[in-house]
Amino acid sequence: MDQIQIVAHRGGKSPYHENSLETFQYSIEHGADAVEMDMRYDRRKQRFYLEHDFIHTPKNRENTISKVIPYLPESAHLVIELKTLSWLRKKYALKFLEVVKQYKLTHHATMISYNPFVLLQLRRFRKDLKIGFICPSHFRAWLFRKWIYLIEPQILFLHRRIWNDEMINFARNKKFKIYGYTANKEEEWLKVKELGFDGVVTDLPEEARKVLYPKEANELEFERKITT
Repeated sequence: MDQIQIVAHRGGKSPYHENSLETFQYSIEHGADAVEMDMRYDRRKQRFYLEHDFIHTPKNRENTISKVIPYLPESAHLVIELKTLSWLRKKYALKFLEVVKQYKLTHHATMISYNPFVLLQLRRFRKDLKIGFICPSHFRAWLFRKWIYLIEPQILFLHRRIWNDEMINFARNKKFKIYGYTANKEEEWLKVKELGFDGVVTDLPEEARKVLYPKEANELEFERKITT
């Protein structure tokens, strides 16, 4: 990848709810190369729901993955964070792999999680998945390093507090791509560029593009004005 991929965190800041179809569409139109969505599995209903529904409307969950993915542009790359604390990973992973097959996510989606055990199960069943491991701290990096080897992720998502030589060299030596998260300030976007990261996760994709690629941002704004 020649350019830094700009990923809209939970769809980014917009006039709409986070983790919703509307905010994903909005961010794609306003500078995002990819959208990150948080998913949880409801064991009772046996469906995957967007995180927003779990937090804000637990008794009225309607925002399923089936109401989002089919309506996003085919060119949009998806970053799907699997939210779970469950250690009963096999059933969870197999259910999610049904979604991967149904919507043909292998080529245009990256599956990510803090939970290495979920990622390990996904890797066991599908060697062709694009997987990203979220690393929020030095302790977690140390604790789960052996799991990283077993998971064989293509991407390491590094929290901004551990953008240092140790973690960057570790990722480079293992030939992982590096995405920085969650970067919402100009100095953080410029730091991502200085460090040569492959991607950045941000709540402000439009502003990030203006800083990282001002010419592209101007062209995008011009095209949007013409179409509207």
